[in-house]
Amino acid sequence: MSDACCAPVADERKLVLRRRVRMFVAATITYNVVEAVIALAAGTVAGSTALIGFGLDSVIEVASATAVAW
Repeated sequence: MSDACCAPVADERKLVLRRRVRMFVAATITYNVVEAVIALAAGTVAGSTALIGFGLDSVIEVASATAVAW
């Protein structure tokens, strides 16, 4: 009886998966940086503490994604 979930992964497949993960992490970092800049700028202009807080949360998400990338 073979358990497909625990079968070893081929080296070529590992390279494909690593490349895909790097692309997702890069997209996440890029999106969150843009989100943080827009939210912080809009929150500053509007004087909105909630919007500034949302922007700072995006900065934390960038730090988290950067740790994953590292």
